[in-house]
Amino acid sequence: MSSSSEPILGEIPAAKSGVGSSDLRISSLFQQIARALRSARSSSDLSALRRLLTDITFELTKYGDVPLSGEAWRPRIEAFVTDVLYNVQIPPVFALDIRDIENDTAAMVDHLMESLVEPDGVKDVGSHFQWHLQLASSCAKCPALPRIRAYGYYKLGDLRKQLPITPEVLAHFLPVIIFLLEGFREDDSGIAKAASDASLALVKHFNITNILHPGFEYARKLVSIIDQPTFGGRTEVVKFRIFDFVKIVLAQHLGTVGDVLQLGLMEKLFASFQTMDLLALANNCEAIAEFADHPVGLDLLEESGGMRIAEDLLVAKKDSSELEYFAPYLFRLYISLAIKHPEYCILKREKVTHVARDLILQQGGHSGAAALEYISQLASQSHAGKRYLHNLIVAEGEGNGKPFMTPILEFMGKRLSGTITQDPMDDACLRCFALLVRRVQPLTTPESDAELQSINQAWFTTAGRGLFTALFQKVRNPFKDVKIPVMAVFRSLAEQRWGLEVFRAEPGFLEYLMNRKSETDKEIKELKFDVVKAVTESAALAEVLDSVTIVRLREFVQDGPFYVPGEYQVASEGAS
Repeated sequence: MSSSSEPILGEIPAAKSGVGSSDLRISSLFQQIARALRSARSSSDLSALRRLLTDITFELTKYGDVPLSGEAWRPRIEAFVTDVLYNVQIPPVFALDIRDIENDTAAMVDHLMESLVEPDGVKDVGSHFQWHLQLASSCAKCPALPRIRAYGYYKLGDLRKQLPITPEVLAHFLPVIIFLLEGFREDDSGIAKAASDASLALVKHFNITNILHPGFEYARKLVSIIDQPTFGGRTEVVKFRIFDFVKIVLAQHLGTVGDVLQLGLMEKLFASFQTMDLLALANNCEAIAEFADHPVGLDLLEESGGMRIAEDLLVAKKDSSELEYFAPYLFRLYISLAIKHPEYCILKREKVTHVARDLILQQGGHSGAAALEYISQLASQSHAGKRYLHNLIVAEGEGNGKPFMTPILEFMGKRLSGTITQDPMDDACLRCFALLVRRVQPLTTPESDAELQSINQAWFTTAGRGLFTALFQKVRNPFKDVKIPVMAVFRSLAEQRWGLEVFRAEPGFLEYLMNRKSETDKEIKELKFDVVKAVTESAALAEVLDSVTIVRLREFVQDGPFYVPGEYQVASEGAS
């Protein structure tokens, strides 16, 4: 790139064809801005600079994009970046002011780049995309202005939108993708995010599925940044950014399991499990949790030893205060597995299931809440999961042991019967109880359905006498965040014969369901309607409820959730 500033920043010759000629007003303002950036030393200088930037933005956009001659303006913009912006020296006392000026300057440069056209009026990014890449890279290297660097990284990713996906274009972008990794080392999180977003955008845009191949410079540099020795706490920050990026890349390209294992990225992720690097650990727990959603993710975790390492960490730290930093994220993995692979949890992760019980009963907090969701999902997603938890026994002393679910259900019953607070466990009990007593789908045989309903009834009874009365009271309070999960419990019960019997036995409950004035919120009306509809669709309806109630319930469903009964008035003589 050229470094000769004065001739370039001088007057611009008109475009040869007359199309894309530079506006004299824009040229004059651009020249003034360059001088102002070089000489700004006071608050009045910065105020004047702001006005100039506002003026040039207006001139560039007032009639849409103003076409500017690429031939004339490319060298001027290039010199502005490398000669002016690289050498800006504004006193530190104006650090806050300069941030706004940087953002406005970046916007100006972007408008100028978007306005460049060829003599025939076509934008020049297609024919001169290498220049655009070089200029964005120059912005990303600007030593004095971090917001300009952030813009440069952003622009490197954004340029892909205007270019075709061809081998030639990809060949020019591959070095760019590698260069973007430098942004992860930045002290400024905004710059690091711009670099990360641009990297992901380019990898996805060009569908580079083998980006993590160990033989690629990109993969080697990624690992070298993770391993780099840094000082002053920067190691954890850089690793966090890298692992956050790796999490998304791995989730997109897990098909290359061999590449991931050979590169050693899984070992890098799991290193934080063993060193208790809490900042990276929380992120990495979330990273491996996302693997469960990928077809080969579970295989990857098993092959790399990740499932064993994660389980060992939970067991070792189950009584530690450090658990709250990472367990909620790690349990996302087990929750996903409970939903997608319940048999795997039953056969291979019983130790995790026992740890989850201990966390619910002893640890509480967000860790206990996540553990409760894991147990609830395992119970609700498959017949095998519900039977497994119901039949699981916890050894106690020399006796025969106690059913695994009994203390969990008793704990939940006490929470649900008491005053609901902002405690994470209260919220989890509200959300998860509906899952625990839900009728598992799909149904298989009548015998199997009857067995699972009997388990649900036993669990509901274990949660405590008077629980339904407490829930009925809670659904009539004014707090929507309590009403919604309680309605979910009613919905779960409405599908089952024993649930209808509970409804019938509670004084005033069926009347509440059919009273259209009992709820005013649209969402709650819809949820209550769903409960009534599920009741009317139950095969046990005629066996549990009387015919008059059945007719009223069906009329309620027929009229829909928002029906308003008409009010009839009798006209009197003399009424106008």
